[in-house]
Amino acid sequence: MAVSVAAVGLSLRSEESRVSDAASSIAALDATARVLARKGRVTELVFDEAASMVLIVDRSAADAPTIERILPDGLTLEAWQRPTGTPIDRLVVDARGQSADYQVRVSSGAASVTVRFAGLTGWHEVIRSDR
Repeated sequence: MAVSVAAVGLSLRSEESRVSDAASSIAALDATARVLARKGRVTELVFDEAASMVLIVDRSAADAPTIERILPDGLTLEAWQRPTGTPIDRLVVDARGQSADYQVRVSSGAASVTVRFAGLTGWHEVIRSDR
């Protein structure tokens, strides 16, 4: 019985780690989009919930590269504007590196992490919760 309890505990920690790593990747993408925007790029963050993917799309040139992060299998993605709670699928980062306030939730069956972003500064707060 103790072995099964330990196995469940390890599985939960592994799942929490996967969710936390994915949320950290999204925070890094946000920071990258802001840096690119400050360098004069027309930058959008695109949240593809169906594919569990976040992209930085550079609209400055037709041949500009796209940076993407695909979440590991079994993780879901939700993004919405704050404080309205309106779901979003894209977010423009302006030339000052600013955007609207928003938050992103990465979830699995066992764990969930929400990252709240302050659009003016890019500051973010990570909120972990067990499901």
